[in-house]
Parts: sequence; structure tokens; C-alpha cells
Amino acid sequence: MQGQPWIKGKGWLWAAIITLCVVVDAWMAPVHNLHAATADATWAKIKRTGVMRVGLSPDYAPYEFHSTIGGKDHIIGFDVTMDKLLAQRLGVKLKLVEMSNDALLSALESGKVDLVVSGITPTAEREKKVDFTDVYFNDPNVVLVQKQDRNKYRSLNDFHGAKIGAQITTIQEGQAKKVSAWCHGHVTEKGDG
Repeated sequence: MQGQPWIKGKGWLWAAIITLCVVVDAWMAPVHNLHAATADATWAKIKRTGVMRVGLSPDYAPYEFHSTIGGKDHIIGFDVTMDKLLAQRLGVKLKLVEMSNDALLSALESGKVDLVVSGITPTAEREKKVDFTDVYFNDPNVVLVQKQDRNKYRSLNDFHGAKIGAQITTIQEGQAKKVSAWCHGHVTEKGDG
């Protein structure tokens, strides 16, 4: 990698940490200075321990998911590839910390993980507690129905009385609740989907 100016100096290191880390906000002004201080403390801890602990919920392909490779279970996906590259460039070991999606942000806030790389969508409410990187991948939300029902659901009105499911603590859960309230349907509170 000789000749790559962003690798020669340590400036790329701070840019990578600040860009990829989701850091805890202490709810005090000025927010920018607190985020920078938290990022510095997080980086100091990573350097001291030599380990970058990344929280993820490996149930969200293609971001991160389980796959059997050579008879062994592995967590793979493009977020995991990015985590590995970041750890390599920082010169630290990567520790993937698997947990449910609804535990990710609280694990970050409590210090159980150093950062979360797990396809989390920024919202105003979430940004009060944590910092987000620039969005690096946009994927659309879609509604899945059984193949035999593809002609049954053509508009929101068609969902009146239908059971609507979404993974808890996700953007999709909020959308499902809005659609359900609008249609007077039923929202499933638990389970994947």
C-alpha cells in the first residue's frame, strides 16, 4: 500500500475513527465537542487494549449474517468486511460482539462495545444519544407478501385488517405501526421480519 497518502500519516486514523465510530453523546452542549471528546476516549481505549469491539446483529443480509463456510459458522457481510479493514488499518484486533438489533445502541451507550456497524438508520431521536457516520449505503424499504397474495395488496387500503410485522426497534417497526394505525390492523411486536 505504498504511495497511499492517507495511510502514511495518522490523520486517516482519526478520520476513520470519527467516520466509522458511533459515539455516545453525553446530552450536554456543545454537542460537537462532546462527540470529539468521546471519540478521543474511545480511540484511547482501543489503542490501550489493542482490540476494537464492534456490536452487530447478524440477521440483516447483506450487511451482516451467518454463513457456513468450510463446515464452520462465520459472520460475514459487507459491514464485517469494512470492520476487518478498519481494524487492520488501525493495527488492532477485531472482536465482533453479536447481539440482537434492539440491544445495539444500549450496548454502545453502556460501553459494552466501542462502536456499532450494523445497518442502523439515523433518526433525530437516535442522534440525541449517538453520533452517526455519513450514510454509506441506501437500501429501500419494501413490503413483502406471500407470492399468492401479490395481487391482493396494491395500496395501503388493502392492508386493512392485515397482520403487519417488523423487527423491533427498527425504522420499519415505526413505519409498520403507522400503517397499522392508519389501516386499523395489527402490528406484531416480536420476532424477525
